[in-house]
Amino acid sequence: MKAKIINQPVNVTSEADVNSPIITELAIGSEVELGVVVKKKWISVTLSTGQQGYMPGNTRVFFINRAVLIQENVNVYAEPSAQSPIKTQYKKNDIFFITDIVKQDKITWSKIRDSSGNEGYIDGQTLVYKISKAPLPGTQEYFFDSSGNEGYIENIDGQISVSYTQEKVWIRREKKKFIVEGKPIVGKPVRASIRSELQAKINALKWPQECANCGGPVQKTHSFIESYSNTNDGFGVAVTIKVPYCGVCFPKIKRSQNISSIQLIVTFLIGIPLSILLIKIQGESDSPFIFCGLLFALSIAIGYGLSWLLVKLPAKIFMKDKIAEPVKGKLIGEVKAGDNKIVSLALSIPNEGYAAKFAELNGVQNT
Repeated sequence: MKAKIINQPVNVTSEADVNSPIITELAIGSEVELGVVVKKKWISVTLSTGQQGYMPGNTRVFFINRAVLIQENVNVYAEPSAQSPIKTQYKKNDIFFITDIVKQDKITWSKIRDSSGNEGYIDGQTLVYKISKAPLPGTQEYFFDSSGNEGYIENIDGQISVSYTQEKVWIRREKKKFIVEGKPIVGKPVRASIRSELQAKINALKWPQECANCGGPVQKTHSFIESYSNTNDGFGVAVTIKVPYCGVCFPKIKRSQNISSIQLIVTFLIGIPLSILLIKIQGESDSPFIFCGLLFALSIAIGYGLSWLLVKLPAKIFMKDKIAEPVKGKLIGEVKAGDNKIVSLALSIPNEGYAAKFAELNGVQNT
């Protein structure tokens, strides 16, 4: 990936060592091709001359992203101002590089460059999809943005093309849960593909810019990972969800999660010995595996109930001002029309007022 040096100049050395010879000094605004991290403190780079070297890993850079326009058109200005001359107009599916972000009179502009080296500025609110790197020849990369644009970027003999698909419903509400639907799994599932498609939709969710618990100003983001595995179909997937909270509620959410973890541990500490005890008391059975499984499930259920009485209930009573119920997510397997399987995310938002705003922002009927 290409990057531009920002803040201050940096020396490029021949080896990943402070004592190795300096090849050159990169001025602010210089562009390099980033390579791999070496010795945890250095990153390999390729200069515009093709020469390779190393620079410190803590160097401040701006990542130059390849992007595709996903709105109908946009004017490209000579300067970061709508009053400056219009150099050209890009149309939907045009591909370019975003080389900088500029703020002018409280308006954000993206500095862009086409494949011929022509530069200009577009409004920072322009709908684009950033391509981390061009797909390999013969492959495609899925995209989904907050405006509901969905499709694939393909590399056909070195030429990048964009195709769009129409998906009418990608998020729905069932009782108190929001369901973010994944794509149908056709043929042999590919874990990375399932994850990228669902994660793209999760990233496109619009969260009200207030604390999800109390409605206060956003100061922290709580990230948590949910996973799903299907042993029958031989695939698993994990996604990351990010929820905004204020500085006061954030530690309450963390405490609540810690208590849930303790409850889970206590459940098994009670359930497993209890299941062993019950199996020994009952003795032999005609169907030992089924019988043992039923006793184990019963023991875990009893353990869960006791752990709730021993851990969760006291916390709710004595720590009610120090804990808060977090937004929760769970990956679920669903079967759609035509027996197509999908992996979807079920979100539970305890704060009803926040849930209503979330529904409105994401175009979900608030039932």
